[in-house]
Amino acid sequence: RGLAGPGRLARWFGLTIAHTGWDLVRSQLHLREGAPVASRDVVRSARVGITQSLTSEEPWRFAVRGSRGVTR
Repeated sequence: RGLAGPGRLARWFGLTIAHTGWDLVRSQLHLREGAPVASRDVVRSARVGITQSLTSEEPWRFAVRGSRGVTR
């Protein structure tokens, strides 16, 4: 099922309920820059599961083309 949804994404990063409320500026939990991705390899699509919003069709979902973590 890939990284569908925030819960699966958090699990993939090894996050648990113990991380709730952690400060990303002052704690040891932080995101680091990864390998560069060419803009031609970034795909955009509408958010999945958002239907009642004025922005539901906006292409605010980003993924790396061919990523195994993207399921839809």
